[in-house]
Amino acid sequence: MLQENSSSNIDVSQASKSKNLVGLHRLMMQIQVPRISILHIVDPAEHSRVSVQNGVKYLFFKGLDFSLSIFTILTAKSLTELELVLECCTLMPISFPNGVTNCNSLRKLSLSHVNLDENMPQTLLNCCPLIVSFIFYYCSGLKKVELLNLQKIKSVSIKNTKERNQLVKIQAPTLEHLTYGNYLSGKLDIVECQNLQSLDISQSTISDGYLQNLISGSQSLKYMKIQHCYDIVEIDSSNLESLEYMGFTIPKLKIARQLKHLKINLQCFSSLNAEWFYNLRKFISNSTSCPQVSVCFSKCNEINFTDLQGVATPKVDILDANCTWTNVCVNSTEYPTFLDALLWSCHPRRLNIRSTKAIFKCFINR
Repeated sequence: MLQENSSSNIDVSQASKSKNLVGLHRLMMQIQVPRISILHIVDPAEHSRVSVQNGVKYLFFKGLDFSLSIFTILTAKSLTELELVLECCTLMPISFPNGVTNCNSLRKLSLSHVNLDENMPQTLLNCCPLIVSFIFYYCSGLKKVELLNLQKIKSVSIKNTKERNQLVKIQAPTLEHLTYGNYLSGKLDIVECQNLQSLDISQSTISDGYLQNLISGSQSLKYMKIQHCYDIVEIDSSNLESLEYMGFTIPKLKIARQLKHLKINLQCFSSLNAEWFYNLRKFISNSTSCPQVSVCFSKCNEINFTDLQGVATPKVDILDANCTWTNVCVNSTEYPTFLDALLWSCHPRRLNIRSTKAIFKCFINR
């Protein structure tokens, strides 16, 4: 099926090898088509050949159980953006003819759920030195991903759930935005990223020392997002303006000035005490604006308020509390002191609660 939309884009779904190819070719000869999406096709190589021969600048592939050679795509002078979203597919090794070494027109490369051989990503990047954006999600077949000597790269996003102990090495002085998530004990090695402006790290084993070295070597870093990086207990940055943090513990925050934006999501499995609430309040007080704090916990000790002194009162727009207490007496003294400590720590403008009837009753009675 061929469908032209109002922005001169084309979607090709469930295309056959013969009839629809002829129609696609004729349609593209008659109109200017800057973008084409090809989904679940029988002959991806032939579709890509027809597309790039007719001036298409954007290609989006999605399919099942086929192998794709991208030589035809990479050598097209008109192509400025390539996005491959392939599930259970194999990207065939590149074999360039004599005299063809660079594909300078390519600006964006996105690979998701793709099977590759060990040398494929480096070969792709070496022949496309002017790539601005590189996305690499959940691909298999690689123990190492290296991004070296890219002259124009601005954004890199890598997420791995397929290869254990995968090494990612980045040397990119022009890099401004980095997203990295590795759920299988991978290693991130950043050699040179002095122009980094935003950093998003999730599910990764990264120490305080490594994070500090990365921050100190990136004086332009303004925005940071950290999710479930278990070894981080301290964040130290003089230039940071915005921080989003999700984890099981409250890290220490060392900054030269207050953050402009702070968002926190804490999941706590140990019993909360006065020290925990004190650390939460101290952490939040480092920001001039904290739009949302989310906390999830199942246990809390009775809180002694004499231990909760000496920290400025923070202002939180929204407090989301998920209280999962079980087998606790409704009249327990833990309830009132917990509620007081929670509200004392955050001073929320709006409170969202998810809990039992007993907890709700305590909130109402306060």
